[in-house]
Amino acid sequence: MFLKAYRYDEDTIFYFDKQDCKHVARKGSFAWRTNNPGLIPSRHSLSKFHSAIGSHLKIAIFPSSKHGMAAFRSWLNLPKYRFSLFEIAKYYAPDAPEEYVKKICILANFPKDIDFKSISGQEFEIVIKAVQCLAGFSSDQEGTITALPKIAARYHSNDGALEFYITGHEEFISKNEAIHRIETHRLDAVVVHKDNGSIYLRSRPGHHLNRIHFSHNELNTQSEFKDAIRDIGNQKPGQCIWGYINGIDNNPDDAKQAIQGISEMTNSERVWSLTNDKKLILSLGNIWDACLQKLNIETEVTKFAVVFFRFLLGISDSDPSHPPIIIFAHSQGAIISNAALKLLTPEERQRLRIYTFGGGTFIFPEDSHPETHNYISIGDLVPRIAASTTLSLLAIRRHEERKQGLSDAQIIDGLISEDVENNLATTNHDTISLYRLQRNSHYLCEFKKVAHITVLDDGRESTWEHSIRAPCYQKKIKELIDISRDKTNKVTEKQTLYVHAYV
Repeated sequence: MFLKAYRYDEDTIFYFDKQDCKHVARKGSFAWRTNNPGLIPSRHSLSKFHSAIGSHLKIAIFPSSKHGMAAFRSWLNLPKYRFSLFEIAKYYAPDAPEEYVKKICILANFPKDIDFKSISGQEFEIVIKAVQCLAGFSSDQEGTITALPKIAARYHSNDGALEFYITGHEEFISKNEAIHRIETHRLDAVVVHKDNGSIYLRSRPGHHLNRIHFSHNELNTQSEFKDAIRDIGNQKPGQCIWGYINGIDNNPDDAKQAIQGISEMTNSERVWSLTNDKKLILSLGNIWDACLQKLNIETEVTKFAVVFFRFLLGISDSDPSHPPIIIFAHSQGAIISNAALKLLTPEERQRLRIYTFGGGTFIFPEDSHPETHNYISIGDLVPRIAASTTLSLLAIRRHEERKQGLSDAQIIDGLISEDVENNLATTNHDTISLYRLQRNSHYLCEFKKVAHITVLDDGRESTWEHSIRAPCYQKKIKELIDISRDKTNKVTEKQTLYVHAYV
């Protein structure tokens, strides 16, 4: 349901929902665009009573078709119209009321000399549908209503020579393309013209817009593989092969502290990490790289990640017990991992267990090992913005409602009911049933993906958190390490028993 609406031009209305998201209603009939099947005036008391949220050419705009239909019924039940078909005709066709009456009688299959005062309630319902049809509120006169994506982030160089935008649909577009989409009502943002002639874009009030700077000369920073890997701890026979890829804006000390913590959790076993340090402002781990990686464009760090993964596979192969490879990826580390996986063979991918934390993308089992999984803190904004807003919010919704004891089937049913309320402008039972079946199929597919995303909400120290040092992330890493070590130790014990039995 919408909370406010404005007329843009003769054929376009802007609607705004309770999250202040902008929706554009185009084409279709005037009655359809305004959710007003009876074309009730905005100043009439019935408009206010039925929660009108705007006005277009002195006609009320209602928050939904249900509100509009309720107002329409009340309107035709006014004494002035309830007992006089001619009075109805005078309102809707003041220049030719007789012709309008004829049209109503044809649509309603009434005789021309019908006594309107004596018609039954069922016959009056037919009149309501006929007037609604003549007003243009019918299935064959529907237009389109589109929820506009927002700008999620702005990427620009310090000298302003480069400027790009990431939209809510995860598209990477230029400034000129962004302006064009705003002006054609396909992107929810504001174009600001400054006195000096320059133009900049900003989010509408209430929308979050990230600004990330990088220096122009950082785009072509080169590095050798020998500088792109570090390790800590002691290599132990049969140990799990531990790997780590950090996120953006980590200096060497931050990265070393992260792998030191992982090593301590493993009782000082060796941990390898892909170097993804910032240099000056940003280097390997810069936002520009992350954008290219999201677009599946190879970067230096992506190529290093491929070598890094094969390096870990080689270490596992060199150990007689072939221990499992466990990789923890944080933030941009998930984006790097996902991009690198696409450059590996299916056999190589299947051997990499990757666990993402606050990832800039989600990695699913079909792209790596079946045990691959994604973890997000309920207070982490990065997965909502960079990975997938839809899947992140769906995972959080599922997490919260499962805590209340609801099953997935019950959660999906609730989501479908909300979709019916918000998206359908019809009361036709067959249409609603078909729509519910389609949405059920959609959510079943989405929930298969969400099953590989776990929301963590324990031990939060602040409202928003993204660091790999967040208590909930550290606790989960420790749990995964303990589980993996326990499995590996059991396999090693079995192998030892087999050897002893053979001897």
